[in-house]
Amino acid sequence: MHPNAYRDMFFSVTIPYIVLAGLYYISFFRQVKKANIPYGGIAVALTWGMGHWLTKGTLAAGLYSAFGGFCFGTVYLLLNRNIKLTYGALCIMFIL
Repeated sequence: MHPNAYRDMFFSVTIPYIVLAGLYYISFFRQVKKANIPYGGIAVALTWGMGHWLTKGTLAAGLYSAFGGFCFGTVYLLLNRNIKLTYGALCIMFIL
């Protein structure tokens, strides 16, 4: 296998995923703006989980990162979508 195969695979999967998730957000979430489903947390969970799984080589690292990303999205909803409070809470969560 080529030495840069994992990096190339990561970029070829992650970048289109992020772009398409953004387009999906713009089109779909205008309709369900008040839904209490952490869609951003789900997108972060999939992106971080896949990235850690591919780069670390263990499924446990991917699942742990996916769980953390989902928790970050849930905290945003629990703080009533207040950006300032969420930013502070997520900084503390990420550091701990």
